[in-house]
Amino acid sequence: EYYQLGINGVALATLCSLLIYNLCKFLFLKIKLNMNPFKINNLWVLLIGIFSYAIVSILPLTDFIIVNILLKSVAITCLFLVPIIYFNISPDITEMVQRLLNRFKK
Repeated sequence: EYYQLGINGVALATLCSLLIYNLCKFLFLKIKLNMNPFKINNLWVLLIGIFSYAIVSILPLTDFIIVNILLKSVAITCLFLVPIIYFNISPDITEMVQRLLNRFKK
């Protein structure tokens, strides 16, 4: 039977191939060039993202799909961006938000 896993099999195969490819790139950078492309801030961003997703996934759904999309989009954006800006995890994002806020203050 060719279709045992269906679309989940395609997703699993894509996950495996991307994981192997990116692991090879990481190992090349680490071994050949002695560079580490990741910092501790990357871990914080990942944890904040997982936390944001977990909170938004338990929000109750309404009968209106557009309202669901808007509520969940606003919630995940706030839950993700506020800690990143408050703790200055990404100076680039913090600077971009400051520039946007300064534009609206004029």
